[in-house]
Amino acid sequence: MIDTDEEKSEREDHPGNKEDMNLPDEESIPHINEHGEETLHEEKESGAPDVKPLLEEVSEEELNDLEQEQVKEMKKLSRRLGGDPPSAGSSQQTDRDVPRLKIWSGIPGTGKSFQLQENVKGMVSDENEDVFRTVFHPEYSMYDFVGQIRPTQEPGGTTISYPFEPGPFTRALCRARNATDNKVFLIIEELNRGNAAAIFGEIFQLLDLADNGESEYGIVQKDIARVLGMDADDEIKLPKNLYIYATMNISDQNVFALDTAFLRRWDREYVFADKWEGACTSWNIALPNDKTISWQSFAENINDWLIDKAGDFGINHPEDKRLGPWFVDQRTCNNPLLFANKVFTYLWTNVFSYSQARKGTFSGEITTLERVLKEFTTQGLGIFSDKLATRFDGKTEPIMPPDQLEPGKATIISGTDTESDDDKGTEEKNEEE
Repeated sequence: MIDTDEEKSEREDHPGNKEDMNLPDEESIPHINEHGEETLHEEKESGAPDVKPLLEEVSEEELNDLEQEQVKEMKKLSRRLGGDPPSAGSSQQTDRDVPRLKIWSGIPGTGKSFQLQENVKGMVSDENEDVFRTVFHPEYSMYDFVGQIRPTQEPGGTTISYPFEPGPFTRALCRARNATDNKVFLIIEELNRGNAAAIFGEIFQLLDLADNGESEYGIVQKDIARVLGMDADDEIKLPKNLYIYATMNISDQNVFALDTAFLRRWDREYVFADKWEGACTSWNIALPNDKTISWQSFAENINDWLIDKAGDFGINHPEDKRLGPWFVDQRTCNNPLLFANKVFTYLWTNVFSYSQARKGTFSGEITTLERVLKEFTTQGLGIFSDKLATRFDGKTEPIMPPDQLEPGKATIISGTDTESDDDKGTEEKNEEE
């Protein structure tokens, strides 16, 4: 049926037309594409709807099942249109690029603690308030880690009280709950030097993290709850702003094994032994007869020899027994006796500990550790077997007079204890092991 001009005019003047009803523009109405997905007209692709306010007004617990499903669909739609809304009721989204639980592992002297510290530095606003440290050892217990009740007598009084003294874990947890806008770090050095499974105890359950950044499962611990200002029967969980970082050696003899169930909850980074960079690349070892060899050259040749001959010498896991770049410092390299006591004692007792390995590595005259230490100060690299000694051919250099050294480099004086400018600022890095 064709409308007359009069009917068209009457309909346009009617109060129920599209403009008076404040209907949306056609371009802004979602459409269903051939895949059954909602899309907008191309003209509106850059204007994705802002669903954040809708999701932040209420928590998901306040919604019924149907409303929760609708919220999920809104999230999916927002992500397809370029948005990424936070969880309902959350004002701070978890930074998924930053690991929450992480272990730096490797052999001694690779700079594990240094790398951990460098990662933390850029993420804390107040290191004195937001970083908590502890060191595991064989006598360390859950009570040291979490906290314990200690009898206390008031000064000048006779009354004894039994307050709960929080450990580093509880103090870090309390700080994270009170400073929700800050990243708080609990740093554990030498994670496997103590019995980690026994030290963590039921806290192990908190290491399973949900998508919202908090612990998937909670625990009930009345002493911790009181410190946190919670009811004794309230569930305790790790908040999204608490990070637990740790270091561990893989070659020490007196360490505890960590089971797979514990380790799989952590991100892990192996710190390579061949990562030579920084001041350690310029350190030189003082040898007899006014000779010197770079620490890097010495360590790399010993490490290569160890890997090549491990099968012949019966050495298990040789990669775990290598010398790391930061195993020594320039001060140690400057003093032959100090160097021998630190490096050759390790090689004799921990690396080439079997008689076959010692005979193949050292010269025939070297039969005891005392002989190694004495002979190195007079023979230098001559204490090694002929096959190993040839690996150092062409690697030694004359000691340069002080007036020919570059500014800031050490003067290598055999038998003395000097320190270069390169040592300053690196001792902290070396002390980690």
